[in-house]
Amino acid sequence: MRDALKLPMYYIIEPTNVCNYRCTICPNRFFASDEKGYMSWELFEKIIFQIREDARVIQLYWMGESFFHPQLIDMIKLCKAKTSAKVMLSTNGSILKCDIIDAMLKSGIDEVIISLDAADEQKIYEVIRVGGHLASVNSNVEYLLSKNNNRVHIVLQFIDMFINRSEREIFKQKWIQANCTVSIQCLYTWSNQIPSLNLASDNLSPVVKKERVPCADLWNKVSIHWDGNVSACCFDWHSTLLLGDTNKESLIDIWNGESAKTLREMHCSGKYSDIPLCKECDAWAEPDEYHSLFHME
Repeated sequence: MRDALKLPMYYIIEPTNVCNYRCTICPNRFFASDEKGYMSWELFEKIIFQIREDARVIQLYWMGESFFHPQLIDMIKLCKAKTSAKVMLSTNGSILKCDIIDAMLKSGIDEVIISLDAADEQKIYEVIRVGGHLASVNSNVEYLLSKNNNRVHIVLQFIDMFINRSEREIFKQKWIQANCTVSIQCLYTWSNQIPSLNLASDNLSPVVKKERVPCADLWNKVSIHWDGNVSACCFDWHSTLLLGDTNKESLIDIWNGESAKTLREMHCSGKYSDIPLCKECDAWAEPDEYHSLFHME
């Protein structure tokens, strides 16, 4: 347990937590203005240099709308130039205008997830994606699909809830023939940090009825906030379970630091209730998820 671990293969790197939406299913709406910001190019470059040999997946999004970062396209290009990782983005699609789409398609990005959650009903969409305009986003998506030519894997995502369930089949039929993947997803409660979401759907995390096991993320994934702080969990939106600061420490030292080691040991001992964020978690990662993702034996 105390042996040093090599760096993981999966990275969440947050370009920014700034967003133009206030979605009911996302904790971004709880951030104060002074809690928002943009990762500096210097820090991003430093992180990529450290993970260049190990990264197999780089997720350039977390709590914000990544396209608000003025150097996002250059970030994608650097990831593709310096690593062999699959590079992913998730976006609400609202600012995917033609010039941005054209630049993105030339950047080398591997996968883009667009969160829609409705087919045509603006009233349903605006209740979930507060501040958004569905017709405009659909138009952006149509342009993206028309220009893609199979270069990028496009995923159109629909989170299944009571409020939008009437749109679920319509959503499938609307996009099923398009050059993309239609993904119907369960609703997560952010480790029960937004308990009201438990009442928003009956399609919740697939592991809630399974026997609890140590979270595989602690051995396979690292989550880096825009300010350089490293969290142990991708649900740690409020930085309550920090392992270290990439501005001051190397990632390998953080990954093998006492905070990370202690957390892994507590999970292996089944002491989930002693860790506030883990105590109420309903979406721990299982080892099979990573075995499948990385085709591990």
